[in-house]
Amino acid sequence: MKSPTFLVLTQYESSHWWFKARRVILRRLLDRLRLNKPTDILDVGCGTGGNFNMLSPLGNVYGLEIDEDIAKHIESGTYKEVQVGSFPENAMYKDQSFGVMVLLDVLEHIDDDSLAFQAIHSLLRPGGIAVITVPAYNFLWSKHDETIGHKRRYTAAELRSKAMTCGLDTVRTSYFNFFLFPFSLLAKIRLMLPGGDPMSIMREPPSFINSFFFHLFSLEKYPLTVINFPFGLSIFMVVRKPA
Repeated sequence: MKSPTFLVLTQYESSHWWFKARRVILRRLLDRLRLNKPTDILDVGCGTGGNFNMLSPLGNVYGLEIDEDIAKHIESGTYKEVQVGSFPENAMYKDQSFGVMVLLDVLEHIDDDSLAFQAIHSLLRPGGIAVITVPAYNFLWSKHDETIGHKRRYTAAELRSKAMTCGLDTVRTSYFNFFLFPFSLLAKIRLMLPGGDPMSIMREPPSFINSFFFHLFSLEKYPLTVINFPFGLSIFMVVRKPA
């Protein structure tokens, strides 16, 4: 029997509004960082490779995925190499191999996130950056988090503190998925009711709703270039390894 995460990634990663809009926002933020191009990029927890097209214009893309079944669904042509291994215990790559790392909704699945930050520090080259996204706020914890294997949710302050403890400098931290915060609260309340389906949040809605949420979420790419949101469903953080 396939895991819920497997089913979500293979069925919806390319078309679900949440995955699509997150890629739009993060690509704009990456462009604003003015990275040295080309560089070597590691996508930790790369899933079926849904982020590779977004990342490949920036350099050589490498992937790390713990689930061999998921990794088999990656299409060729947009990456240099994909390794099957766990993070941080078995990251498969040598220290100081990458100029950029991305961990997009990965950290919350790891038992010891302090070890994960240490591994990020080790794998980055001096001056390299990591882009991290995580779910926000423990008060939003629901059956959905349990079903897809989350260990925790975060605040921005907690995330910055963990990175700094491991010797990484914080470039920027902000909440995002701000516009859809009220919708999420309603969805969380619904999950608390009898018969609430913990996977309903991740199933792709009808096309007109999917399109509406995609465009609304994607609009955040504009204000996020100049401001940090005070709250949101998720957090993104950019950290740098000191040169």
